[in-house]
Amino acid sequence: MDGGGISCILPAMREAASYGIVDRRLLFDRHLNRMSHKGMALYLFLTLAADRDGRSFYSDRSIEEILKMSPSDLAEARTELVEAGLVDYRRPYFWVKTLSTPQPRSRSVAKSPVICRPATEPEPVRGIVPAGLRLLIESLEENR
Repeated sequence: MDGGGISCILPAMREAASYGIVDRRLLFDRHLNRMSHKGMALYLFLTLAADRDGRSFYSDRSIEEILKMSPSDLAEARTELVEAGLVDYRRPYFWVKTLSTPQPRSRSVAKSPVICRPATEPEPVRGIVPAGLRLLIESLEENR
């Protein structure tokens, strides 16, 4: 250490060849709470298999094999996702839909504190981490 400074060791970021997009609102807007395990498995598969427009071209037979589902299980999961508005299906293609904007919560729900900034152009990501760390260090020093 260098005379009382703060030293942090951060874990390495995970690496992957590519990432499917799984919107966090799936969890935080409680979509998962309303889904069966079959529906969850199919949704995850479709998000990973989809192209940048959300389309998946896997056949039913391939999906059944990969997810170890019977044809009736796949049909149930597909119906569940379509009725929930999470995917569209036009045989033989699936389209993963963008999750809709959540409905406003009631005022009785406690909200976590939010740091607001003026509505200007977004700050580049590279500037956010150092600024956040600087604020954290200043806060820790004030509480000594």
